[in-house]
Amino acid sequence: MLTVVQARDTNLATLESFFGEQWPNQKGKQDLFQYGRFIEWDNDKKGFFALVPCGNSEAQLRTLYFKEEMNPAMIMLAIDWVKKEAERERFKRIVVLSHNSSTDTLFKSWGFEKLDDSYSPINVGKRNDEAKWWGLHIHLSTPVDKPC
Repeated sequence: MLTVVQARDTNLATLESFFGEQWPNQKGKQDLFQYGRFIEWDNDKKGFFALVPCGNSEAQLRTLYFKEEMNPAMIMLAIDWVKKEAERERFKRIVVLSHNSSTDTLFKSWGFEKLDDSYSPINVGKRNDEAKWWGLHIHLSTPVDKPC
């Protein structure tokens, strides 16, 4: 069974162990712990993402990471888990900084739209020329939207 588990409901050592040799390369480790979520399949951590608040009702999707053994078909479903978590947190838009054309293609297939080149909700330091911001609006359900 698939579940999404808040990283802060575990401990920092669990997060570090999950990333293994990639842990030293991660930026904003405290944000990853505070706002991160594990994607678990039968209690085995297979993926990770963080929805870090940035700006008014927006969250930055950070560190979308999957273990090698994650079924590729499940990766395409990952956006559904991300959107459900964003809706639960009442974010109106998810933004993500893509650094190459392959992730541009993935975000485009998930329904993200390229944002204006001047858009930058956070200071990301020096960006490479290929880095682009993408955004996805989240439909926040209301009690009227929910079935009786």
